[in-house]
Amino acid sequence: MAAILYAQFRSYDIKELVTRLNEGYYNALDIMCLNAHNCIGQLQEDDQHPSVVLYTSIYSALLTEIQDLLLFRRDVILPYLEELIAKSEAGHNCKECSGKCHVGHNVHLMSLKNSHDKIKDVLAELQSSTLPLHMDVEYPAAYRILRNEIAVIDNMLIELFYIEESSLIPKVMETQKSINA
Repeated sequence: MAAILYAQFRSYDIKELVTRLNEGYYNALDIMCLNAHNCIGQLQEDDQHPSVVLYTSIYSALLTEIQDLLLFRRDVILPYLEELIAKSEAGHNCKECSGKCHVGHNVHLMSLKNSHDKIKDVLAELQSSTLPLHMDVEYPAAYRILRNEIAVIDNMLIELFYIEESSLIPKVMETQKSINA
């Protein structure tokens, strides 16, 4: 089913795919994390629900971890991909250059794959750290909003993981191969 839902990402060239991931996932996830942090701020002002404090602190740490993963993509992976795309468009051949263009192609690819392990860990923690809602307890509205934000973030991380694994990494490898990296 996922192959059908995200088939369009496989049809994009690497440049379009990177743009779509940045705009549709990296930026959107960052905004969602900020919204969730705002909900946590509202909940920390509410002392009527002490059990919520534990969960908000867990969520806060997880959101910070997600933002670190997004920052890594913006500061390391995106610049590398832009350089790789530029080299490919210029017809660069790494076997014929003087060695001055060494950009650590394999290191960047491995670091992206390693960040996927971190995403899996964050997803597992998000699933296990939800405060159970009981029918006889009234929770603050901000907590219900936070749970919804976390659910959306969870879904977007799953989608991002799948798209990067099934589309981005193969396209990066293909582009690397095209310039003999």
